[in-house]
Amino acid sequence: MLGVLLTLPPEIVEKIPSTVIHIAYTGIILILYDRKQGKVIELHRENGNEFYSTWRAVGIGIVNLIIYLTVVFACVFYSYRDEIFQAN
Repeated sequence: MLGVLLTLPPEIVEKIPSTVIHIAYTGIILILYDRKQGKVIELHRENGNEFYSTWRAVGIGIVNLIIYLTVVFACVFYSYRDEIFQAN
């Protein structure tokens, strides 16, 4: 999806509502999910196996976001440290 958006002229990309972009990539993800993992997950459910809660996935996502933002902040701070300390 990103590759398609990058190859389109900026005039066309600006005219596409962001909602359409979100719906398109969500649809693509759902189709890929169903084709690649749908049968396995359905079999898992039919056998009565355990599924983790959505809150666990949210928690893992938040922890990963914190780690990611820490790394990004450290990289940005490190790359601009000379400018930051010379300004004082």
